Amino acid sequence: MRRLLIILLFPLLLPTAVLAGDFDSCDDTPVCTCEPTDSYPADSADIESIDDCQDHCTYSESLDETITGYSIQCTVSGATTVLSQGELESIDEALTEITETSDPVLGVEIPGLEFSPAYTDGESVVSNYIGEYIEAVYIWIVPVASLLAVLVLMIAGMQYMLARGDSGRIAKAKERVKNAITGVVLLLGIVTMASMVDPSVLTYDSLKLSYIDAEQYVDESPDTSGSVDFGSVYIPPSSQMLCDPQYSISEIAMSTVGWVTYRYGGKGTAPPYTAETKIDPSGRPYSEYCPDETLCLDCSGYADFIRQCAGLAAASESGGTAAIFDTANGAVEIDTWDPDGTVNGTALVPGDMIGYPSSHVLIYIGDGNIADSHGSGREPGEAIGVYELSYGVNLYLSQGKTPLVRRR
Repeated sequence: MRRLLIILLFPLLLPTAVLAGDFDSCDDTPVCTCEPTDSYPADSADIESIDDCQDHCTYSESLDETITGYSIQCTVSGATTVLSQGELESIDEALTEITETSDPVLGVEIPGLEFSPAYTDGESVVSNYIGEYIEAVYIWIVPVASLLAVLVLMIAGMQYMLARGDSGRIAKAKERVKNAITGVVLLLGIVTMASMVDPSVLTYDSLKLSYIDAEQYVDESPDTSGSVDFGSVYIPPSSQMLCDPQYSISEIAMSTVGWVTYRYGGKGTAPPYTAETKIDPSGRPYSEYCPDETLCLDCSGYADFIRQCAGLAAASESGGTAAIFDTANGAVEIDTWDPDGTVNGTALVPGDMIGYPSSHVLIYIGDGNIADSHGSGREPGEAIGVYELSYGVNLYLSQGKTPLVRRR
């Protein structure tokens, strides 16, 4: 009777079970809504998984504090079915996980490996990912190698028994046994031998990496209005910077790495830079000089340089970020985005700009990457950064600001 009941209920339970992880069973495109209101409906083309819906509502939460959850549903055989729904974590928690302590994603999973969370220590991020990875690989490889050694011993034993007195085949079987045992002994003894040579060899000190505070990063990367014809700017031959429309924006941007120095108000011209107020370690004002063999550019000056060299029409760069991201000039707020380079449902094109008025600008260079000239330091040739799109968006979301995009 119980088996008959299960058989009868199976057709009714099947759609729900399938839909839990597969959108292909939907009669139409899944619909993502943010609960309890749908102030920021998602573009259906951007929702390919439940995680996409969660991310959409999480970031919409930074724009509308009333959003506390998500729901994704579609129609199956004419009936509306909820695929998934739930509460959201706060935007601050989500950004912390993404920007500070998210664990590495391995191409090949190591059984039993669980990374200890990284943590911030002053201006640094401390983690022991590499040490834990090495230990996990060793722990995993010992039983695997042992099983392989047993398999080799079994094969060698079979060869020995089937040799029938053939001295050559017996010798090969013995050699295989010896090699298998030697390999296992070396593998199991490697820790002992290493500790005998130098006990510190087995100690994996945590890495301590520089930590960039997003708010400080933006505050120290201001810009001013002003523009210059980069076709008339002297570019040091030794720098090998590219400034010609025959090159792609990505090629032009990458050629500037190592050859641009940040100066507040720098537009590629000679000093003084009247807006610059910082003093170098020797006591000399940065405003007085631009290091030899480099161009001095602030963030909008850099965007202006890249776009002019690529032959693009002006997009208010001469007015600085205040003009670039003025909605009256065509800038729009970013509601939805994907790391692959899609913003508000439309793919970015190299030369598009992302940022915030009177704050900072990053230029899209293609393949989900953005570049900028930043002022967290003033060292020669250290201004240019190349990042994933998600970094540029999170830079503002982490401060409770909504970034804007200016299409080229």
